[in-house]
Amino acid sequence: MDDCRKILIAVNDSDDALRAVKYVGNFMKNINSSGYHLIHVFPDPPPDYYSQGGTLDAYKAIMENQGEAALDLAIKTLRKYHVPMDKITSDIQLADGRTISDAILEAREKCGCGTLVIGKRGISKNEEFLFGSISNTLSRKSRGFTTWVVG
Repeated sequence: MDDCRKILIAVNDSDDALRAVKYVGNFMKNINSSGYHLIHVFPDPPPDYYSQGGTLDAYKAIMENQGEAALDLAIKTLRKYHVPMDKITSDIQLADGRTISDAILEAREKCGCGTLVIGKRGISKNEEFLFGSISNTLSRKSRGFTTWVVG
């Protein structure tokens, strides 16, 4: 069984993700956590990216810079809640042919986190129908671990 006190937090550059980080920091401030693993997963390049002269290396560089900024802010936020730096790890990944949800689930399994936290983006029903909802997919696929969706 995975450690429920080891928490994976999916982050991006949205206010919703930051709200989830703040929630975890505040909720866990008096609880001894085994650790916090922050993950930023970015999607594969759009279909027309390569035909317009883009390269995978250039795309990764741009997306990793955005991911680093989101992770830095999340780490600073956790530190405001007195989370020790040695309890925080982070990772940036390309979805690489997987859905973002599947990449997050694979990362959760790999790190042995028993709790997954994600911010709810608050998309419209039409957007959810067309593009899907990462938080809904993660909630639906949660088996053997806890998922917190922070709205």
